[in-house]
Amino acid sequence: MSRSRMFVVGAALACALPVSAQTSPATPGGQPNAAQFAQHKQNELNRIQARIQIEQTLQLCVQAATNHAGMHTCNETARQSMQALHKGGD
Repeated sequence: MSRSRMFVVGAALACALPVSAQTSPATPGGQPNAAQFAQHKQNELNRIQARIQIEQTLQLCVQAATNHAGMHTCNETARQSMQALHKGGD
């Protein structure tokens, strides 16, 4: 994959990050209510899916690489995508 294509893929993944939703108060005893749990679970599944997508993109890029420089570009793009994912989840 070309650098520009990998950048576009990385940018698209970063934009697809879940947005934190406002949560309702926890139930007495400090446990989250069912709506909070459902939202937390969906956020976690979204983060997992984003990581899987980054890894799949990396796999395709490495398969298409024809030299060490190409593989380095693949790995650097994946690293940057993962960093963007982690920064977006804070």
